[in-house]
Amino acid sequence: NHFATQVSVGCPVFISNSLLFGNITYQASCFVAQYDNTLSSGFDFELLAGNRDRLQTRAIISATEAGITLDGPLSKNRKLTGLVSVRRSYLQFLFKAIGLPFLPDYWDGTVKLQWQLNDKTTLSYVGIGAIDVLTKNRVDNPSEDQQIILDGLPISSLDTWTHGLTLKRLTRRGYVTVALSQNVLINRARLARTDDPAQNRLSFFSRESELRLRVNAVSRLGSWRLNYGAVVVAADFSTTTSDVVGPGDTNRVRTSWRLLRYGLHASLARDYFDWRRKTSIGLRTDMNDI
Repeated sequence: NHFATQVSVGCPVFISNSLLFGNITYQASCFVAQYDNTLSSGFDFELLAGNRDRLQTRAIISATEAGITLDGPLSKNRKLTGLVSVRRSYLQFLFKAIGLPFLPDYWDGTVKLQWQLNDKTTLSYVGIGAIDVLTKNRVDNPSEDQQIILDGLPISSLDTWTHGLTLKRLTRRGYVTVALSQNVLINRARLARTDDPAQNRLSFFSRESELRLRVNAVSRLGSWRLNYGAVVVAADFSTTTSDVVGPGDTNRVRTSWRLLRYGLHASLARDYFDWRRKTSIGLRTDMNDI
């Protein structure tokens, strides 16, 4: 979601246009063996592919944002398709008009390229990113209550993106996918009475990223579906915090660490009553180098 941090899910606005997803699967009260780092449930989003017949353009204007989506073929043989979507918020103008002390502003974008290499092999690239900025609504001659609220509000910006390549190969009984992806979250925040960075009382910067290689295979065994694979993740995290405790006296704390994670999984699943019920059993193991 937009304005998400390491300890918050952010606001209710998703960082991609929900109209771009053809299928969304939600599995509650369970640990999906295929995906690592889950607690109790998970979402599986399937992004639509670009139109193979002709170029399509869709524009969206709402009370809080405006956006445009383009999708269509990118090659003469129509084996390469593309989808691009960009949205821009104008919440800051609405919040300023009604006198709220903070002004949220965001951009987000989604891109998908899909190349049909042959009848059994498909190469896809997917990228989703967002830029979030939260500033103060400074007014002339603020009251004492307004000044207290403004002094306690941080000025923050958040950059996040996820992108990756996926190679999918059909087999006699199923398919195999190999995916290489990266996700990055950069968070900046500062607390000051003015917009001048030199007058910061507190500043914070963090960057976390993951580089992930995942191999997954799905095979049919009669009425059962076998899913198995492996994942390797290289994670990197760093923070810098500066706290002004007095004139010319600033405490600075820097931390950083790197982590290598890897895991294996396998599961069996079967559907009943025309895909209305499912039974599954799975096993997963994860390790790291700490």
